[in-house]
Amino acid sequence: MDPNPTPADRDDADALELSWDGVVAALTALEGSRVAVRIVERSEPETLVAVFRGHLGAPTHGKHPTLFWPVGAAGEDEPGNVEDTGIHLHRDRFHPSVASLGRTVLHIVQGPVIVNVRGV
Repeated sequence: MDPNPTPADRDDADALELSWDGVVAALTALEGSRVAVRIVERSEPETLVAVFRGHLGAPTHGKHPTLFWPVGAAGEDEPGNVEDTGIHLHRDRFHPSVASLGRTVLHIVQGPVIVNVRGV
């Protein structure tokens, strides 16, 4: 068994492999939508690390060299926030990724984790 499974290993007949540009386009298509984001360790079995949700904003280049999509979570505008909530895409850590369930779920593989993004 592969110690680092990819989303392509999933049993989803409608799964579509996505390149870097495909993931960027798929996230861009979700801008303004309410999303749930799950961070999962690439292991067998996969291990859930974190979950958050909010509205996906437009990508920015302000966190160079990554592309960054902010996710506006509840309480995000409260004073004293020290971190921006969102999704960072690192080209140098990116692996082929997958859209499944009729392209409603993105499985973005970066280094040792999978970032699942689902419109809610």
